[in-house]
Amino acid sequence: MQGPPGSGGPNVYFTRPVTCQPIMYTILDCFPVVSQPISLAGTLANGPATIASLQVPAGSYLVTATVLVGDYSNDTYLGVGCTVSSTAGTASGNGGVWTPNVQYPYATVAPIHIETTDVSSGTDTISLQCSEFALASAAAQVVEASLTATALGSLTTQ
Repeated sequence: MQGPPGSGGPNVYFTRPVTCQPIMYTILDCFPVVSQPISLAGTLANGPATIASLQVPAGSYLVTATVLVGDYSNDTYLGVGCTVSSTAGTASGNGGVWTPNVQYPYATVAPIHIETTDVSSGTDTISLQCSEFALASAAAQVVEASLTATALGSLTTQ
């Protein structure tokens, strides 16, 4: 992204709390013991897990979240939902996946991508939370995730 000449460009806030480790360059790199995924076990009953948070100053932002969820067990389905929200602003977005667990060997991964905007008159915390959909995906994990907030000069909603 490039701002006007002489500017440093837009302010971008970014975090990647978990990532797959490219050792064998296969999806198996995303599961324990190779990486450190975030477990979603128990989130159906106990509430969502906070995957990432960003603190941003007052302003308008384009917010994107990308999550790669996986299940390396022999569960029948992988079902996960994620939400982006903010404490003081307007960020609100949802995404999810429900897919048969059929990839090799007993390992399924699926992406979730969420885009939203956030407008806040004060300091704001933007959060990404995820939860399993059903007991059928009790071994669901977040194997890679990122959360980005890009400052905008102005925002017009149509």
